[in-house]
Amino acid sequence: MIIAVQDISSLSKVTTHLISLMDEYKIFLLKGDLGAGKTTLVKEWMKLLGVDEDVSSPTFSIINEYRNATHSVYHMDMYRLREIDEALNIGIEEYIYGSESYNIIEWPGLIMDLIDDPYVMININVEDDQRTFTITAHQGTMEA
Repeated sequence: MIIAVQDISSLSKVTTHLISLMDEYKIFLLKGDLGAGKTTLVKEWMKLLGVDEDVSSPTFSIINEYRNATHSVYHMDMYRLREIDEALNIGIEEYIYGSESYNIIEWPGLIMDLIDDPYVMININVEDDQRTFTITAHQGTMEA
């Protein structure tokens, strides 16, 4: 699915669609250039889920956890990691596969080989004042 938005007030079109995918998918991967709006998308997503906490970029903490009455979400940022061992040392596999929590991962390139389960890829492209969100569901390593 491709959704184009002009401003932050239109992000609900994207976040509503992502929430509808949460029944089937637990892993959401975010790709986009610096400043594309990955963390802004997560802020709006968590707001729509009813998370009352302050949602911030996990660039320095690597992992932030958010909760509401029914969901636990790990928001991760792999940008600062340079080697797969760094991700393994922070327990990335335990976060992804060790719980029923949802995982939203920014800059997932480094850990793509660890993703076996079905996931949703969200590519954000910025052109002029418009952001285009390309949302694609994948079946993990079971894909042909």
